[in-house]
Amino acid sequence: MAFDEVKTLDRCTVDVEDYSGRKKFPSRWIVFDDGKPCVPHSLSMVGRGYSDVFVGETVRLNGFVAKGLNAKKVEITFPSEKKVVIPLKNENGKEVFSKTVTFNELGYYSIRCGKNSSAFEVLYRATPLPPLKTVRDLFNYTKDIQENSAITFPYGKDETIRLFVTDANGNPIVNKPIGMYDAKTDGRGIVTLQLKYKNGEETINGKRVNWWWLYGYLLYFHYIETDINIKDTDVKYINGDIYIPKTQVLGYFSNDDIRDTKVINGKAYADLDTLRSGTGTSVIVTDKKIRFMKVWFLAP
Repeated sequence: MAFDEVKTLDRCTVDVEDYSGRKKFPSRWIVFDDGKPCVPHSLSMVGRGYSDVFVGETVRLNGFVAKGLNAKKVEITFPSEKKVVIPLKNENGKEVFSKTVTFNELGYYSIRCGKNSSAFEVLYRATPLPPLKTVRDLFNYTKDIQENSAITFPYGKDETIRLFVTDANGNPIVNKPIGMYDAKTDGRGIVTLQLKYKNGEETINGKRVNWWWLYGYLLYFHYIETDINIKDTDVKYINGDIYIPKTQVLGYFSNDDIRDTKVINGKAYADLDTLRSGTGTSVIVTDKKIRFMKVWFLAP
């Protein structure tokens, strides 16, 4: 969602992010054919063991369990201790299950099959609000849908993060806890989080941040930014493109980031426009300076 698509919040309406194509962290002992819920075999992989399911989402769970479990059922326990039991049946040599489940409670669920169990979390949907920028906004990153929609900040700067919080169906969550950071939404469904840096540690609302998972499916990344003065740079303007000595660019980017060069009077120049190529790098040129930006932690 581009931020200029956000509608007025006075009526609590906002275009929410399209989360199709989410990353999958499947369990080793149970496989859901549609990838939900995403039950990680190691919670440390994803910080809090997020499930890939939003509160209020109805999911058709079709899948099978690993061989040798000798189990008869899959049992899901809600945060309220309500249980959903899904019987197993043998089809073509596989122990399979199928059931439609609505995950209508915020918090941790457990899933058990035989002696195996895992925990996963169901949270609300969160959409970042201006002036926050996403990786897509600044870097036009194209390799991964989830990383492209991640919020990104300059490294080392405190930030105020405003999120519009809804259930899976887009209904605003008003004046309720969001299940993290001891935070709750206001009367319009907006939650405000404070990201702070101190002594090399990042916290949100005073809580230590797990990896770069901000909330549920929503990630955040840092980017490094460096300015160089135009007056200190040998700038060449060729057919509408901007070139500067390649040696200056290599101070911030690798050869792989540079897609086009020209040799002028025996000296190699890099085309700054080719750094805006969906690789997680970006360049902003004004009449006074050139700003180089590169985002961290993107998939190779």
